[in-house]
Amino acid sequence: MLGRRRSMEDAITVAPPWMMGVDYAFFTVYDWHGGSKVAEECSKRLHKYLEKHIEKEKKLPEKVEFDWKKVMGDCFKSMDKEGEVGVEGDGEIAAAKWRKDGLTALVPDRQDERERIEALGGRVLNWNGDQYIRPLVISEPEVKVQRRTEFDDFVIIATGDVVSNEVACKVVRQSLDRNKSQSGATEATATLAELAIAKESRDNISIDTDIFYIS
Repeated sequence: MLGRRRSMEDAITVAPPWMMGVDYAFFTVYDWHGGSKVAEECSKRLHKYLEKHIEKEKKLPEKVEFDWKKVMGDCFKSMDKEGEVGVEGDGEIAAAKWRKDGLTALVPDRQDERERIEALGGRVLNWNGDQYIRPLVISEPEVKVQRRTEFDDFVIIATGDVVSNEVACKVVRQSLDRNKSQSGATEATATLAELAIAKESRDNISIDTDIFYIS
């Protein structure tokens, strides 16, 4: 949803295993700071970088489990490196625009990250854009590995901060309790988007609706 923004700056990628070519699914919401170009490019490319780094990790000898922190970190660095030179064929002006703006891929508000930025002499502000503020803004992702259990029924991936995690989970749970099909999930996402608008969100609002049955 465009929300109260002048343009849509979000993008969504859903890459199930049969699209990725590996045994993993990839879901993300991108929120660009200053337009839509970087979000669009990342939505086309980041999961492909991840696929390559997963395959690279598979080839290492005596590997029992992936080092997901390393794999995800390398994936983000590859995408960030491409942004430094601009997308191939875009030209210098577009490359400069790419470097000027920033993008988050569901990066949370973390006290240790705030402290890292402030230690470098920066400040964390709610501003429209991340223009030329390296090394304050970095591409190193926060990676948390958590095994799924029989009690995990759904995952919410969304941008925005006007609806709390608790409220979002309650809305989804109530919708799925009424209908555990695709229509129930669609109802949940529509309700969450409407709730964000009602709470006067001033940003774009993005939430994806997909049902996957994975054993």
